[in-house]
Amino acid sequence: NPVKSLETQANGQDFLIAGRNVNMVSGQTLPDGDPWLQRQNEPSIAVSTRNPMHLLAGSNDYCTVDIPESVGELPGKQGPVAAGDAWLGVYYSTDGGESWIHDLLPGYPQDPSNASPLKGYEAAADPVVRAGANGMFFYCGIVFNRLTHEGAIFVSRFIDNNNDEVGNPIKYLDTKIVATGNANFFVDKPWIAVDK
Repeated sequence: NPVKSLETQANGQDFLIAGRNVNMVSGQTLPDGDPWLQRQNEPSIAVSTRNPMHLLAGSNDYCTVDIPESVGELPGKQGPVAAGDAWLGVYYSTDGGESWIHDLLPGYPQDPSNASPLKGYEAAADPVVRAGANGMFFYCGIVFNRLTHEGAIFVSRFIDNNNDEVGNPIKYLDTKIVATGNANFFVDKPWIAVDK
């Protein structure tokens, strides 16, 4: 993502200048990096209402697709084959996009915690991130199991505490499932708007 800086023209008008591209995925370990240098796509980003230098972003993140424990059937393939799937990445920046912290949304298949209601779903996709009042962030998307055709739409909440000069002041709060679907009714590509 390009880092932007604010410049002032001779006539007093402000304008943005695109800077260098910055990789939002840093590190080479899970969940804070991508050991296999996989792809990320469909990004969505929001700026904190408490501090414009604090950003939260999401994307489809394929960093777990090559984990050897992911074994099962792939649609259209015969027999057991490697069947790792995408999850949702979470990216934090506290310096206006100059650098990023990478993570996976809680509940991913390899997550050692069972605290998220997303635990048990094999894949996640279609992130939409929006900023709310008082430093709140809302992150929605879908989770699903390809073989059973079960899926859900969820909303996760994050808060920018704007209180940490050294670490990450943006903290994960919780996740709520807001709709479920199956082979007869598959929920797909949510979009959200946030009101004060």
